[in-house]
Amino acid sequence: MSATPKSRVHTSNDSSYDGWCDRINAQNYGWNASGSTTAYVHTMISAGGGQFLSNDIHGAGTYTQTTIAEIKSKWGQTYLGWAQPWFTVNH
Repeated sequence: MSATPKSRVHTSNDSSYDGWCDRINAQNYGWNASGSTTAYVHTMISAGGGQFLSNDIHGAGTYTQTTIAEIKSKWGQTYLGWAQPWFTVNH
């Protein structure tokens, strides 16, 4: 990974992070973008101990720590499971 995900955590509005969960996660693995044309699912990176890093959950353009329960409560999203990262740009 080019930058550690935890080193990128911030609470201020960063318009380059607003609504771009797949791009942020691709950047954490060294890519400029994911290559995806849709953000069908909300992607997150595990921070361990039941915590995850996700954008926009605590305000537009933020990248902060959260939990599956908070994602479900705030956005009504269901956890779909874990998967290895796969980015269109490297396939």
